[in-house]
Amino acid sequence: MSSSELEDTDDQALPSYEIIQEQMRDLFTIQETAIGNLARANVETLNASREVFNSTLQSKEDKIEMLQRSIIEDFIPRGKYEELLQRLKNEFVSEKEYEDLEVQFQGEKEKHAEIQVVLQKIVYQLENAQEKIKLMEEEATCNKDAYDAE
Repeated sequence: MSSSELEDTDDQALPSYEIIQEQMRDLFTIQETAIGNLARANVETLNASREVFNSTLQSKEDKIEMLQRSIIEDFIPRGKYEELLQRLKNEFVSEKEYEDLEVQFQGEKEKHAEIQVVLQKIVYQLENAQEKIKLMEEEATCNKDAYDAE
């Protein structure tokens, strides 16, 4: 006999109200199991959501804490800021002005090099003149000695 035939014979042996009671019991059991599974799934979903929320909240709190530290560390009092701003305005050199000064400086360096060359020539000439003067003085001394000796 197959299982369906056994069920048919069992069903025929039981009164109909008992069959309905068993079917209702089975239905309630299935519903309770489904409700339990849904409740478990709901709890798991809530726990997962809570963990995500907590981690998001923690990361936001960490960001807020980091920003607060940054504000404290990077804070410049207004007086000091205005002083630095004024100093920057007073000591600031624009890029064009800087480039003009660079060109002027290069010109000055070239003039300096030219003057150095001219000065070296003059020093050389002065040293030669000094040598000639020494020779002339020695010659004059010799001539004077020779004249005095006569």
